[in-house]
Amino acid sequence: MRDKDELKELFEQYIKGSNGLEPCDSNHWLRRLYRCYIDGSYKGSEHYQSNIEQVKEALQLTAGRKSIRLRMLARSKFREFLEIEFPDVKGMGAIIGKMLSEAQNKLLTAELVDDLLDLARE
Repeated sequence: MRDKDELKELFEQYIKGSNGLEPCDSNHWLRRLYRCYIDGSYKGSEHYQSNIEQVKEALQLTAGRKSIRLRMLARSKFREFLEIEFPDVKGMGAIIGKMLSEAQNKLLTAELVDDLLDLARE
């Protein structure tokens, strides 16, 4: 088994070597697989329905609380997805967060929220 630093380095190379795309890009492999995760492709239709219900519940909140709840939900779902994709590396979300600038982190979060909203619109 590889140690955490070695996995982190390999992951960084893999992220940066993804055809020059940043994780914020909708065509980046992380984003495509994240969408598969939230649409139930990984865990089945019950997971899909649960995700839709959580998004709908968030949409019922007042504007400020809705925005906060959707960001928290998107980050939580992304962490869950990363734990499945990279089970040997704890804190993969933090590793990605450190690789991106503050602006990129905000953009990624906004894109992850959009992915959740798209799921609820379907």
